[in-house]
Amino acid sequence: MSAQPFDEFAEVRVSWEEFLRFQQAYVGSEKVIWDDGRIVLAMTGGSERHDLVVMALATQIDAALSDGRCAVFAHNRQIKTGRRSYYPDLLVRCGRAAHPLFEDDAWLIVEVLSPSNTPAQQTAMLYAYQELPSVEAILFVDTARRVITVHHKHPDDPQWTETQTHAGTVTVKDLVLDFEAMWTRVDRRSSFD
Repeated sequence: MSAQPFDEFAEVRVSWEEFLRFQQAYVGSEKVIWDDGRIVLAMTGGSERHDLVVMALATQIDAALSDGRCAVFAHNRQIKTGRRSYYPDLLVRCGRAAHPLFEDDAWLIVEVLSPSNTPAQQTAMLYAYQELPSVEAILFVDTARRVITVHHKHPDDPQWTETQTHAGTVTVKDLVLDFEAMWTRVDRRSSFD
């Protein structure tokens, strides 16, 4: 997700607590994020295929986690990392919410890449998400190339591994994500290539 500073707040630096008060008082339907003290307008909107991928994965994950121990959020749940906040395309939280407006931890994060995402933005998101204590997997889905990049942290090893796949399955703990089923579902529903 790309972002740009609010013109009227471009030079203003605020604490996280001030940002939350601003969010509650000022922001209506616009999404804003916190970027190292700056209030930034989050770029929203995506292609049809982008949204279909998010919904296909959300449906798979929600069905697999039907025991209620984890919650799946698509698009609208903000997560605070060290010095930034984001609205990931998918966020899985196990346990209690940190706050009514945001999360401060996640178990799984999925970002569906848009043409506007630069490699630098993707790297910044990856490093920020890796700071979360409970995160075990971060997925970047490139719908144009049909490539899923999986960053996985094993519980016994603090190192992260990176793999790429076009289809097949990826397992995170007991969760099995079937990317072949995801692409099939997206292709059936998509009006565009």
